[in-house]
Amino acid sequence: MKRNCLTFIFSIPALLFVCSFSSCKKDEPIDFNPTNIVDTTYVHIRNGKLMDTTGTELELKSVSFGGWLLWEAWIWGGGFNSEIWMMNTIESRTSSAFAQDFRESIYSNFITRDDIIAVHNLGFNSIRVPFNHAFFDNGSNDNALDEAHFQIIDNLLDWCEEFNVYVILDMHAAPGGQNSIFISDPDNVKVWASEDNKQQMLRIWKAIAERYKDRRIVLGYDILNEPSPPDNMDMVNLYTTIIAGIREVDTHHLLILEGADFAKDFSIFNSLMDNNQIYSFHFYTWFMSEPDQNSQLQSFSDFGTHVNAPLWCGEWGEASPSDLQNIKLKLRDSQYNFCGDAFWTWKKVKPGSGSYPLNEIHISDQWIKMIKNEPKTSSETYEEIAQSFLDAVLIANTTQDGSVAAALQ
Repeated sequence: MKRNCLTFIFSIPALLFVCSFSSCKKDEPIDFNPTNIVDTTYVHIRNGKLMDTTGTELELKSVSFGGWLLWEAWIWGGGFNSEIWMMNTIESRTSSAFAQDFRESIYSNFITRDDIIAVHNLGFNSIRVPFNHAFFDNGSNDNALDEAHFQIIDNLLDWCEEFNVYVILDMHAAPGGQNSIFISDPDNVKVWASEDNKQQMLRIWKAIAERYKDRRIVLGYDILNEPSPPDNMDMVNLYTTIIAGIREVDTHHLLILEGADFAKDFSIFNSLMDNNQIYSFHFYTWFMSEPDQNSQLQSFSDFGTHVNAPLWCGEWGEASPSDLQNIKLKLRDSQYNFCGDAFWTWKKVKPGSGSYPLNEIHISDQWIKMIKNEPKTSSETYEEIAQSFLDAVLIANTTQDGSVAAALQ
């Protein structure tokens, strides 16, 4: 496959590009003995299959909404920088008040009802919604969560009910961060090392579960994106705490647990941790030979067979249309028995010729300078430059790549 390697590398999300730096300890596999009863009127697991609310086997054809409720600078045309870095950059060029207004405008502009219509028209039956814990956490001393931001999710669920698109809520950045990479908007003290961070993560998930326990359009909860724990038992212990908290208030919804080592290592698990649960892996094929791809997929499939539940590919993509077609065929090959996949990502800026956005966000050179924290070279104010980005992210102002769309069908 021919491509400009440097352009390709700097167009990738980097979440798995850097995963080789992780060093999770592998422990003896653990057996769990869940006793919860599964409500079959919600999406659920039965006899090793994923079933919908009518009891029909369900294959998830999903797309992720990266860059909306958790910011990653590369999606917006910048480098590999975190949300807090981006927010600080915008604030330093404008003002604190403008930066806060900009944040709220991103929440209202980046995804609208029109996006859900477009998702539905492309044949996707579900969306994965990555969120930053800070989206719900308003920073108050009493640990109150942001009601206005819950309303944004409420609106999304209403649109998705209208067009029969399931929603998977994904904590993409835990309090403190679950890894050291910009994708988790990390602090100095990660979630693994802080009881306060763990308790805040629990509060957020319990509040989400309490609010949406009766919404069947919510397919499930993706508990933690790409964890990189110091020890795999740290991940098991955190999962145990979060599962117990969710089940106190919501006994219905499907739980999705990702493996360690950036959603690739399932060695600590010997069974399901909950009776209505699946495991999720991420699959980016950069620098992988075809035999290695097949071997990795087979190992994931074998693990799913062992725990009697299908695995879900929670992220894949960032490749040329021809490669996307080949990867999709692998992920949906019946020999692996996966229950679906979620393409990364719905819309983004195209940084160069080696990038293939599904929906391309068109931006100005001045926005690139702003988001990269470089001096502007025009007479526009920084506020005007930022406003141009808010207009650019509307789905009506993006350009869809028909070859990418066709590869995903």
